[in-house]
Amino acid sequence: MRQPAAYRGAAFEDELKATHEEYRRLGLAVVTKHEIRKVQSRGRLVYVAKSIADFTGVLKGGHFVAFDAKSLAKPQETWRPDPRQKHQLEYLRSVAALGGLAFYLVRNGLDEARIVPVASLTDVFSVPLAECGVVRRRYGPTPWDWLSIVEATMR
Repeated sequence: MRQPAAYRGAAFEDELKATHEEYRRLGLAVVTKHEIRKVQSRGRLVYVAKSIADFTGVLKGGHFVAFDAKSLAKPQETWRPDPRQKHQLEYLRSVAALGGLAFYLVRNGLDEARIVPVASLTDVFSVPLAECGVVRRRYGPTPWDWLSIVEATMR
């Protein structure tokens, strides 16, 4: 049975929050989830502000990091950002242009996610996920240890 997108994404984000709490406890990073405020207006649910990226923070050593987490319904060979969320891609590109670490963390199945660097994205083409860094889901305090993959690429 396929999970609704909102549930799938929320579960992934909750596991990332647990990972980030462990990073903070170990003194490796301080990464915060940005919540989107929703309010009722004239009987409709409306968003107060567009999200810049799901998570932002700083890594030990001073590197700024910003990334957006995506959870796919089924494993795919390629992926590209949703054109309706162009503001997120523009924000991430701005972060990368200033020397920050900017990427999408794309959950591609139950136990695997891929780090898609913003530099590899164009407005037209999809990214082959097989060419992106792999983060495997683990059990324990850091279910999605993306930091070790990102640090390996920074060396």
